[in-house]
Amino acid sequence: VTFSARTVSGTLPGFPRFIQGTSPETRDALTNAAASTLRYLQDIGQVPASNGAAEPSLLHRFLKDFCVFDPQGEKICDGFLVAPGGSVPVMNLWRLPAFAGGNLDIAAAGIKAEQIRDLLGQGIPVLLGLTLSSGGAVLGSHFVVAYGVSPNGAILVHDPSPVFNRATLDEYLAGFTAAGVQYRGALSAAAQLAPRSPSPVGLLVV
Repeated sequence: VTFSARTVSGTLPGFPRFIQGTSPETRDALTNAAASTLRYLQDIGQVPASNGAAEPSLLHRFLKDFCVFDPQGEKICDGFLVAPGGSVPVMNLWRLPAFAGGNLDIAAAGIKAEQIRDLLGQGIPVLLGLTLSSGGAVLGSHFVVAYGVSPNGAILVHDPSPVFNRATLDEYLAGFTAAGVQYRGALSAAAQLAPRSPSPVGLLVV
């Protein structure tokens, strides 16, 4: 991997590329993006495969059945949540450390391009949350993973959507056409999966 403050190009070698499918277990972009990122950390030996090698179907099944008990003894099953006004369950990223046996933390990252490139320069993939719109109307969220920098400084992304299939973050920010529809993405959040014990306090951002 070759990166520097001068933005020399490079990618994270062997980064897994899980793609959204049509089944309930594989159609969520965040689950696919998170599975790709976690599998990479497992492959390079930074995170143990406590519940198996990460892949979307396995991760979905684990989180769907994941429950904890609150101080009053009430069972909370929140591996997937539905955002206010939404109808599609989205993976609760803050439950992902349980799949790694508690050897993972979710850390917020800056959304400026130089901040993302800096993490990539340290060999760290970055989960990116995008707000998608079309014709001025907000459509919802999408998730990709930054895994490298191109020779011209563009941030390379793994896009789990077989329909969008964008190669760089800039393509989302500038707007693109897929299946005859024009889309534009605004970067709304960034996070890294850090191989360490998780923070006792977490937030869910959907």
